Amino acid sequence: MRHAIIFSLLFGSVALNAQQFKQLTKIKLSEKLEVSQVAWVSLNSDTLLDVVVTGKNQAGDVKIIALENEAGVNLFERLSFYAEISEGRFLLTDVNNDNQIDLLAATGNNVKSFLSRGDFTFTTTEVYLPTQILNAITGDLNRDGVLELITFENVLNEPHIRIYERVAGQFELRSDTTGISVTDFKLFDLNQDNFTDLIVSGTNSDGQPVLQQWKNNDRFQFTKTSLATPVNGKLSLLDFNADGFFDLWAISFNESENPVHVEWLNESGELKFNTEAEGIVPAQLFSGNSDADGLTDQWIFGGLDNKKINHILTATDTIKLDTAGVVVIQPGDFDRDGNLDFLQVLDSADGTWIKLFRNTLEVKDNRPKGASFSFAISTFNRTFIYWAPASDESTATASLTYDVWLGTNSETLISPSFSRNHSRRSIVEHGNVYSNNHKIITGLTDNRYYYLIQTVDNAFNGSYDVCTGGVLPCFDLTRKTVQACKGNEVELKSEGVAYWFSLSRGFLGQSDTYSYLPTKTDTVFSFIPQSNDCSKNKAWLINVNDGNQSENKTIYACAGTTIKLGIAPGWDSIRWLTNPIIADQDSISVLITQPQLIQVEASTGGCQLDISFDIKLSKPELSMNTTQFNIQLGESAQFNVATNAEIIQWTPPAGLSDVTIPNPIASPAQSTQYIIEVKDSIGCESTGSILVEVQETGFIPDLFTPNSDGNNDVLVVYGLTQASSFRFRIFNREGSVVYQTDNVSEAAASGWNGSTNGNAQPTGMYFWRVEGVLPNGESVLLNGNRNGSVFLMR
Repeated sequence: MRHAIIFSLLFGSVALNAQQFKQLTKIKLSEKLEVSQVAWVSLNSDTLLDVVVTGKNQAGDVKIIALENEAGVNLFERLSFYAEISEGRFLLTDVNNDNQIDLLAATGNNVKSFLSRGDFTFTTTEVYLPTQILNAITGDLNRDGVLELITFENVLNEPHIRIYERVAGQFELRSDTTGISVTDFKLFDLNQDNFTDLIVSGTNSDGQPVLQQWKNNDRFQFTKTSLATPVNGKLSLLDFNADGFFDLWAISFNESENPVHVEWLNESGELKFNTEAEGIVPAQLFSGNSDADGLTDQWIFGGLDNKKINHILTATDTIKLDTAGVVVIQPGDFDRDGNLDFLQVLDSADGTWIKLFRNTLEVKDNRPKGASFSFAISTFNRTFIYWAPASDESTATASLTYDVWLGTNSETLISPSFSRNHSRRSIVEHGNVYSNNHKIITGLTDNRYYYLIQTVDNAFNGSYDVCTGGVLPCFDLTRKTVQACKGNEVELKSEGVAYWFSLSRGFLGQSDTYSYLPTKTDTVFSFIPQSNDCSKNKAWLINVNDGNQSENKTIYACAGTTIKLGIAPGWDSIRWLTNPIIADQDSISVLITQPQLIQVEASTGGCQLDISFDIKLSKPELSMNTTQFNIQLGESAQFNVATNAEIIQWTPPAGLSDVTIPNPIASPAQSTQYIIEVKDSIGCESTGSILVEVQETGFIPDLFTPNSDGNNDVLVVYGLTQASSFRFRIFNREGSVVYQTDNVSEAAASGWNGSTNGNAQPTGMYFWRVEGVLPNGESVLLNGNRNGSVFLMR
């Protein structure tokens, strides 16, 4: 096997001259720099890759120099400016989704974006983070199309790996892991489940090497596995055995602090140690096909025993490249002929130089083909895209990667690394979907989006025939719930040959039925593309039960009400142990008249469900010390009621200080029956009543002085407001009527002024009589009597 041969080639007898590569040009930079990074990136619209160099000048200031690719034959310095950042590291990514690759510098406590306008000019934006960023990468970890920022930071002298989600232009912390000082980290979907995983190399607090695989479980949760043969150094990914599961190789330091070259094979998502050999002190690693043989080569730059090593390990050869003065090497297809060229950055006494080497192989690595078939469906706020695997003359189909654009006519939702204008690659990277031929995007409103898919081979050539299509929104797709027993397969059936997707596992395959072995709750879809028809698409919510389920539920209900009892949908063999037994229904309605116990049993696969519903009557407590009060008109009474109810309501409200408390003050103008209604938290009621009787006993003075002095000039009746058959008369000593009225209001308001027929009556004793019936049925009395006397004094 190829990966078993290369170790002997690195230090063995094979030592070929680099005749495959010919120096094309040599350019001196305008200022001598201690170079931090160099990268191939398209900075204009001419289809060619340009070059960006960053580094510190002798004054310690970070400078960015951009060199333009001149027709694939030369480089010339086009732009040079001070970056105003602490270090020269940068990431290549489309920050603002304008289809231009930008420079993202995450150093110190700033995340500074240099936004390319596509004409060798930049605008800048800056976000502050309150820590010391030492290294960073970007990747979409939650499948929403927006790149997260993964950083290695120094927080109070402790190493942290942090993950930030970009929200409204700011970075919000979502995950924080301590204890690893990172040397290198890589992103890739290692198990092809549509979630981007993380590989971390570094050291622990004891200085020992650490190598971890972080399996992405969604929602920024990871299963972290320490790999056998841990190393601290540089990492790279390639598909050694062309199975589509990319493998890992490293040039690093082992636990004995010796430099080693190690490989781990990816076995369906799990990295397993394969081989180890002597290595070098690493500076740079790169994986890419340099000789059009379809196999990915290992580019190694570093040193050993004070000697620089600059090799390309192919399937059969070791190509030794120049090392004199070299500080950085960067492969890239400079002339767009399909073969990887490379440049070297050299440090010399007279300045900083760039040497450009052309790959002179006559055999060209032709570009891969685009996907011949694709479809996309949007449902449940998720967009599913599938395309048939593409092909290439040299790269194995399984090893191809894919780059996806998704958006509308006016908006980009997922940004790729190829130009939408001319389909050329903008950087030397794999596609953003990795080796998957499917993509799931979450959090998008179901809509008619559009997509583009570019195929990328292992020389980072992109297909010119980009696959394109529209997304079909399926708004009315229903989801059936299935109860599954952990470890037992669930048989799902579509209406024909369908494409199957799982939210947790990605694309499952193509068939008319699917046997799903669940390990956790998941949603599975079957899609049958039919132009604009969604009718044959299906969805299943698979709820996984870990063994038998037994539960006792206590339910409080109001007497006389009907309640619904139910179990989760999707169970089989359902039996409600009622009289009579009710079968094959996941819910029943019960009229509550008394406390009772209702049981239900069901099964699925090898799991049994047993639930007991203990139904108890609920009624709020309500007690009253007295249910009747007798007061005089104008007096009041305070109720004394105890209750544990949450809602209280008295009616009628007239005469009450507050109708929502248990003990209001009652001051009615007449006798009133007050009703109290109380409810508990589920609406069950209790009621009671209190009668307040208002005694209307009238009163009349025994003396009045009608002398027109404004004081006590009129004899009136007090304390009466209403009565039936009312009659009030006043007699003189001879028994003649001097005043009379049948109107209670008149007797109470105007009364007798001491005159009869306009003639003032003399001083003396007069006599009165009252008749009538009060509202409570009692006789009208004045001063407790039907008859009495009054003295008129002038």
